[in-house]
Amino acid sequence: MEQIIYEFGRNIHEELYLHSFIINDTDATTKKFFSKEKWEEITSSEIKPKPKLERSQLELLKKYTLDNTDDLQKVLAEPFVSKFDRSIHFDLDFINYAYRSMLFLWEREGNPFVESQLEGWYEMNVCGHLIDPLFHNLEVELKRGEGMSLVSSDRKNNERSIDERKKA
Repeated sequence: MEQIIYEFGRNIHEELYLHSFIINDTDATTKKFFSKEKWEEITSSEIKPKPKLERSQLELLKKYTLDNTDDLQKVLAEPFVSKFDRSIHFDLDFINYAYRSMLFLWEREGNPFVESQLEGWYEMNVCGHLIDPLFHNLEVELKRGEGMSLVSSDRKNNERSIDERKKA
């Protein structure tokens, strides 16, 4: 399967999921590269069930699903639990935080999600508010961005004085 994807990716010039070895099971172009049996295996093997939301999470999401920012602003200011305990209410707190974070963007003049944005904008305004905080309740050290290899760092710093050196 990897060989099929590799050969296809080498010869196509438009950007597709397959360039990153991602199989989009709704993409007709991708489906054409596999036999019916292989496609069935790809789309049905090891499918994990979607996690179920707890009732309190579902109710909070419904409460926050409004069609105008004024009403959302009011409902976000209301307490969402009677006595907050992070170990119990982390998910509810995250839902509240996510809506409050996006409210800043939704209230802006114009719609920033319609305008063309650079990748860094999405990293900062979307990932930084909607994805990164999900890891705060886990014993995971989240590192995002690109670092330089030690070899590249040494090569670039080779001719520099101690004051001019860059970190790896």
